[in-house]
Amino acid sequence: MRTRRTPPVAVLGLAVFLVVTVGTTAILFSTIANSTPKDAVGYRAVFSDATRLLPGDDVRIAGVKVGRVERVELGNANTAEVGFTVRRSIHLPSSTIATIRYRDLVGSRYVSLADDPSAKKDGNLAPGGELPVSQTRPALDLTTLLDGFQPLFNVLNPKQVNRLAGQLISTLQGEGGNLAAILASTAGISQAVAGREGIVGRVVGNLNAVLATVGDRDTELRGLVDDLASLSKAMAADNQLIGGALDGIDALATSTAGLLHQARPPITRDLASLNVAARAFANTRGDLQQLLDRLPIKLNAFTRAGSYGSYLNFFVCSLDIRLTLPGMPSVTAPGLKNNEELCQR
Repeated sequence: MRTRRTPPVAVLGLAVFLVVTVGTTAILFSTIANSTPKDAVGYRAVFSDATRLLPGDDVRIAGVKVGRVERVELGNANTAEVGFTVRRSIHLPSSTIATIRYRDLVGSRYVSLADDPSAKKDGNLAPGGELPVSQTRPALDLTTLLDGFQPLFNVLNPKQVNRLAGQLISTLQGEGGNLAAILASTAGISQAVAGREGIVGRVVGNLNAVLATVGDRDTELRGLVDDLASLSKAMAADNQLIGGALDGIDALATSTAGLLHQARPPITRDLASLNVAARAFANTRGDLQQLLDRLPIKLNAFTRAGSYGSYLNFFVCSLDIRLTLPGMPSVTAPGLKNNEELCQR
């Protein structure tokens, strides 16, 4: 009986299939297990908030995975201590900044490492070293995110705002938010904004006009700012003098108030007397007018009687009358002059 042999090509194909299958399975298992490489170096980072950061999450530099989070524990003073590992071939500067970022829209996080270019270079972080709170950044604050949408929320229907805010929070917290619903709400928001494009256009146009006007008067504006700065410096240099002047003004106001308080009773009496005199003049206005009209005629007759009578000999050329009332200053009437020929000499 003859034995049937398997062709060499079939054996080679089966071997290649087994190698590819085993290799793919190993890679898939390594990815799912997210195990720590044997050459990894451990570090620590202290965060003010490490919510939803879990062991096994990625540690990345410039978007490339270089390690993983090993543990997340409660630290001192309401902080979170995160232990992570990085490949030994990667050296972390002592000025490294660790930031917790969102990996996807369902709330997964990862730790991003980046060097602070503005910090002073002071070597590399030693293995097992710690990044303090000043060199860590927590995940995005949802309150800050929603506050950024506040100008947009002001022109929307409150129900649309509540629905969009709830979907954003639900999604970013990893509670199974519906991305399609978010996109639909975003479309509604875009339509609402598009319906107000006329208002937005006018606002932008007015803003351009304002900026153009300010730009045309750049020199005057700088001069105004410089003058205000000079005035502020001068006032600051003369603050003692200004304070003394204010004290003097306060003393003057106090003295004036005291003087008015002392002079108020005499002024009140003078005004009352003036009121009485005004009423008396008003009541005798007709009699005074007749007196002033007839006085020149009477004066001429009186003068002639004094000139030609044997019992009295005088001649009056002018007469001044002064009227004095009780409690009132004297009042002098206009002088009266005689028009006789004798007074013309």
